[in-house]
Amino acid sequence: MAVTDFSSIRDDVFERYDAEVAFVEELPTQYPNADFDRPNAGPWAELQVIQTQEEQKSFGDPGNNRWDVEGTMGVRLFIPIGSGTSRQESIIDTIKTAFESKKQNGIVWLAASVQEVGRVQNDWLFVVNVPFQAHVFK
Repeated sequence: MAVTDFSSIRDDVFERYDAEVAFVEELPTQYPNADFDRPNAGPWAELQVIQTQEEQKSFGDPGNNRWDVEGTMGVRLFIPIGSGTSRQESIIDTIKTAFESKKQNGIVWLAASVQEVGRVQNDWLFVVNVPFQAHVFK
């Protein structure tokens, strides 16, 4: 299945994240520009999908022009301080399993990176980034 624009990529990422990460891990997640009530206890996440590059690869009739799109899915994972490491490791592994080195709906996922940022208020912050590539036809 070919993706037709960046919105379709983002929608696919949100659906996959919902099914394979948020639901599996029972992880409250803040989506871009959406209402969200931060939980008082337990881990939570912020999800964003960013387009980093777009390059036209072919020219012709509308709908038949191929653009190569690159981007990153970023998950900011907030773990309450004092709750140990097993929960964060489980969530990070679930994110990597769901996306890393996979291909679905014309999106190719590359190797994930994990950065331990440190304390943010009462949480410990980790950032999981998974870059992707896709061919978009416009």
